Amino acid sequence: MCGNTHTALFLLAFSSVSGLLGQVGAATITAKSASLADVSAAVASAKDGDTVTIPAGTATWTGSLNVDKHITLQGAGAGATVIIDEVVSSAGPARKATRQASHPAREQFRRGARLKIRGAAPPKGRNAAQVFRGRRGSCLISVALTRELPFRMTGFTFQGSTKNPEKRFKARIEISGNSHAFRIDHCTFDGLHALNLSISGFLWGVIDHCRFNLAGMQPIHVLHDRWNGGDHGNGSWADDSHWGSEKFVFIEDNVFDNAGGKRAIDAYEGARLVVRYNQFHNSGLVLHGTEGQGRGARAVEEYNNIYRNDRPESAGQIRSGSIITHDNKWSNVAKGHVLQVYRQFHKSPHWGWSNGQNPYDDNAPHDTQGFWETGKHTGSNGSTVLMDSTKHWTADQWHQPGASFIVRNITRETTTPNHAGNVQSFAISNTANTITCSPLTFVPGNILTFNTGDTYQIWKVIHSLDQSGLGKGDLLTGLPGLPAKWPHQVTDPCYSWDNTALEDGTPRNLASSEPSIKEGRDFFNETPKPGYTAYTYPHPLVSGSPPSHPPQETRGAKSARR
Repeated sequence: MCGNTHTALFLLAFSSVSGLLGQVGAATITAKSASLADVSAAVASAKDGDTVTIPAGTATWTGSLNVDKHITLQGAGAGATVIIDEVVSSAGPARKATRQASHPAREQFRRGARLKIRGAAPPKGRNAAQVFRGRRGSCLISVALTRELPFRMTGFTFQGSTKNPEKRFKARIEISGNSHAFRIDHCTFDGLHALNLSISGFLWGVIDHCRFNLAGMQPIHVLHDRWNGGDHGNGSWADDSHWGSEKFVFIEDNVFDNAGGKRAIDAYEGARLVVRYNQFHNSGLVLHGTEGQGRGARAVEEYNNIYRNDRPESAGQIRSGSIITHDNKWSNVAKGHVLQVYRQFHKSPHWGWSNGQNPYDDNAPHDTQGFWETGKHTGSNGSTVLMDSTKHWTADQWHQPGASFIVRNITRETTTPNHAGNVQSFAISNTANTITCSPLTFVPGNILTFNTGDTYQIWKVIHSLDQSGLGKGDLLTGLPGLPAKWPHQVTDPCYSWDNTALEDGTPRNLASSEPSIKEGRDFFNETPKPGYTAYTYPHPLVSGSPPSHPPQETRGAKSARR
């Protein structure tokens, strides 16, 4: 369906819901002050459809505000109603595990080192598994939405404490559940010392006209872990992409300002998001893959954004799913997003290696033995280049875009407990008797090496699970997903066009890291997606109440702070 049809259907549904709420007598409840006690009392007295207003003032909160109603939570305006985070950071109760360790397929892929995510890390001090498997930390505001009714939060400044923030005060704002009409708008997130805003569950809606003054933390995480009633993003990966529709989290007309190292909007577990008409300063967009948690991000549309960096940076990695990216402008970026799949050079604790034998991947076994080549390393100890003087290979026969030839050190695999370290990579070139592999790794120095006499094997992977350029597949359940098989994912290519450098207008297009992500099949540059129409702008939830105080454009290395 085209974008205009989706918009009409969405507006009809939203108008019907709004009318229903009006009929039941929506009320306005005013909190006595901005204190946590007064705001909590006002929320407790509200019903679905009501508006809770919080007057101007500054309040320090040492506990969480919990909201389980579809209301409007309205401050007096960013800079007028100011909430200071002094919620002591702590790990929340663990989620109930969905993995059954006794199941052979799950046990096979359960073991392995935790991933240390590079360049797009979760909140400091936590790895991806901790963050998304229950150790979520404290919330400043926790909103749980369970019905097909609107929710809105508007007109606040949320400010990080200056009292020993690195050790104590790291609460975040979390919106979760099942609602397709949420809106977060005209708020300022000012120097919070944790992830600013977390969106999870099966939510559609919009985050608009907000300002994120980042203190070296990521501004937004998006997860669609419960899409269509599934778990760990499995439901999202079993559904169509719905390009150009309302079925996304929209992030539009915001300012992201970060004076330190680059931080980014991040996405996990089936996430679907549209990032458009934003201003970024030392910040950007990344997508996590199917690696350290459940499934990777599923689909993103990115357009009409401006990315300014104070020093040379790389555009954010796209580590799973599909991206439509166009009409963005970048400074201090040499190329556009790089498409990667980590499991070809690092073992996932849940999904294992993409090594040519993993049932989750689209493998190409050779004859009955499966591998395409084997032998022994005849070069020196500790060599990063595989040498086998008995071979007479054709130049670059092990590097053919469209598939990855995985090079494995079988000796090390069979003698190292828990397969510690990096024991495989993919070939990037070869001569008649040597193979050079990718040096990609999580830990500096921990790359694929060979000692004299080590046995190697070469396996072939056409597609790794959820790699960029893949879309809808069979429904899996649990973590890791069952049944443990390749889910027959269809091609859903990435597209890039009219992305340019601010400095000189030259193109900034997509690039691939692994040979299995092939240009002309899995991604296309300077090519609009056939049949694609962007969703209506502004978002229908925004157009009904135009911004009164749009955020200022980011200027220079340092923004004005409230």
